[in-house]
Amino acid sequence: MRRTSNEILMRRYLLGDLPQEERVRFEGEYLADAELFEELASTENDLVDSYVRGELTGGEGRRFELEYFRSPQRREKVEFARALNQVSTLEQQAGRSSLWNKIGSVFSVQHRMPQWALVAAAIVVLASGSWLMLQNQQLRTGLQQALAGQADLRREKDTLRQQIADIEGNPKDQILENQQGSEVSKLNPPMGSEVTLRLTPGIARGAGDQQKVLFLPPSASSVHLQLILDQDEYKIYEAVLLTPEREEVSRGKALQSRSIRGRPVVSWRFPAHSIRSGDYIVQLTGRTAIGSQENVGSYSFRVLRR
Repeated sequence: MRRTSNEILMRRYLLGDLPQEERVRFEGEYLADAELFEELASTENDLVDSYVRGELTGGEGRRFELEYFRSPQRREKVEFARALNQVSTLEQQAGRSSLWNKIGSVFSVQHRMPQWALVAAAIVVLASGSWLMLQNQQLRTGLQQALAGQADLRREKDTLRQQIADIEGNPKDQILENQQGSEVSKLNPPMGSEVTLRLTPGIARGAGDQQKVLFLPPSASSVHLQLILDQDEYKIYEAVLLTPEREEVSRGKALQSRSIRGRPVVSWRFPAHSIRSGDYIVQLTGRTAIGSQENVGSYSFRVLRR
């Protein structure tokens, strides 16, 4: 079958065979164009169907397996397509007719069936057809969401790679704020031993949230967190570093706020060896005049050790 240049481009994208710059450009195009997105979804359906029917060439088949079998969601899509293909094959072998032929066959035997049975049979057949159409629409919606999520993850991965490259090329900077407002820790010069990260209140809860990243080199001896305050209402603060499972890693007491770039900030230093690669949450509280602790805010970040 002769394919258009657009379909060839989409198949190469789905099989992970496009250069990075071309892949990023194409992702921006189909996310901004609903018709192109629908065409991409249709092309992926055809690609998966071709694989389960054994129609992909050796090179395409290998790239398909490398790209699809490492993702649980994509493996489920392949298994679903394989099951549909098996059902379709069985139906063809049995010589089953179309939906409307089934309706016609029901009414063709009316002389042997009571009227209520004919009506009930017709309702069952029509309901089955409606259910199949609804399932098909839900599958299309799920596919669109999966493709959008995949594009987001790839862009995040490319962003992190660029941030690592920037860190290696500019070691004297301490904090980088990119166009999206995210912040990534910058390494001090080789003689330094402290890594600084500035955090704003809030916890990243999903793939679309911008996660703050702390890069830790082997030479780092301490971590300096700058916790930005919405309001500076207390003289003394206390910070607790927790894992996502709420296990305490470190605690800072008697912390005080100061102004950085016109904003109140609580500074906290703790040993770098106390944390590993992974996600962390900082719970900040303030001490009232009577000595009780009140919640101020939560902060989240991710640690990547190099």
